[in-house]
Amino acid sequence: WEPQHPGGGARGVGAPGAGAPMAPMAEEDTLRVMVVTDTHLGFREEDPVRANDAFDALEEVLRLAQEHDTDMVLHGGDLFHINKPT
Repeated sequence: WEPQHPGGGARGVGAPGAGAPMAPMAEEDTLRVMVVTDTHLGFREEDPVRANDAFDALEEVLRLAQEHDTDMVLHGGDLFHINKPT
């Protein structure tokens, strides 16, 4: 992974001194975002075998976010399987 310059590209294309490598970014300047979508909580909730699958998957995502020192988890849609969860 190579940090991207706001002017574009890893080398700062179009920026003064373009072509020279950028200095490494400090850890405190890095925002770690984990993106998750389509968890569909409640899917097959009447099924005794599959009822907790979606909840287990979401718990795994949150555990991985903690393990990887994530700053933010962004859920991109379809959190619940139906629009009126119980």
